[in-house]
Amino acid sequence: MQTASRVEVAPLQDPAVSYLLQQTDQAENQRDFDTALRYIDDALTIEPTNPHLLQRKAEVLLAKGDFLVAEKWAMKSYDSGAQVGQWCIRNWLLLAESRDALGDLATSTAARQRAKGCPVLAKPRF
Repeated sequence: MQTASRVEVAPLQDPAVSYLLQQTDQAENQRDFDTALRYIDDALTIEPTNPHLLQRKAEVLLAKGDFLVAEKWAMKSYDSGAQVGQWCIRNWLLLAESRDALGDLATSTAARQRAKGCPVLAKPRF
């Protein structure tokens, strides 16, 4: 029998970062991506290596149309994160979306395949 050897851990979040992410969400909902990026950058001054913040920045950049810069931040998030679970999937799917927009279907397909390797399997129960 094969067991999962990886776990996804959700770190505790600084209240100031939580507030800044709420502001980011509001700005994104209004399609004010420059303001959303400022809030994320403020959060990154508090937690500069937080992979979730790095990915959120990538997602706002993607929405803004800055595809290559978004990819850079998504891969920075992947490299500093657990490389499993929801955030791993988001990292690779962002790359796939970016590559779709740039017309690079081969890399997009490969990124979607990588995303399939991210889920954390449930622990077996006996």
